[in-house]
Amino acid sequence: VHQPSFFLDTVFRLFAVFVREQAFFEAGDKDRVKLQSFSRVHRHQLHRILPGLAQEQLYASAIQIQHNTSLGWNDVFTWGAEVRSSKESFYSQNVFTFADPTSYVNVQNLFAQNSFKLLDDLRLTAGLKVENSSFSNLDFLPDLRLAWDDADKHLLWTSISRAVRTPSKIDRELMAPGILLPAPRFRPEKLTAFEVGYRGEPMDRLSLSASFYYNQYDDI
Repeated sequence: VHQPSFFLDTVFRLFAVFVREQAFFEAGDKDRVKLQSFSRVHRHQLHRILPGLAQEQLYASAIQIQHNTSLGWNDVFTWGAEVRSSKESFYSQNVFTFADPTSYVNVQNLFAQNSFKLLDDLRLTAGLKVENSSFSNLDFLPDLRLAWDDADKHLLWTSISRAVRTPSKIDRELMAPGILLPAPRFRPEKLTAFEVGYRGEPMDRLSLSASFYYNQYDDI
């Protein structure tokens, strides 16, 4: 796994101190820019789980920028980017350990989404996220939603989306001599999700909310 550069690591730390948690910038009635960041160091001695046998240290940083605006045809357009970096060290004195006690993970993504009305009570939302990480190649994650919302407190929607679960340190590197081998070629799990839902008040003093899902998994 690639180690993050000293420059990028330093930028994360300085940016997190400057922005603290989040900052907002507005330009006009429809333009809004949000900046978010965090930088945390977590050290944990696993006394309760493995007394005196394991110790974990995690350093994580992230920067995200998001711009909400309109393309000029009564829509809401959102786009932005995010960069995340983490360093995790896990030291074990028992039979279960990791092939590499210290690992680095970098994740970068670009995203865009537009929501607009097809009819007065029918709205379409289409989005796309492009993500790259240390554990996988470039992934394209589309999201398409259609919602019907009438004036009588009824909302009916359907959607199709794609998601990817990035392999964790345990998935790829956990090992135990003679029992378990590491799996450095562990591939990301892919999900295509279909959803249909309803929320509303079909009768006085009666509220109803229901969702139905169908998920397809690949590379499990």
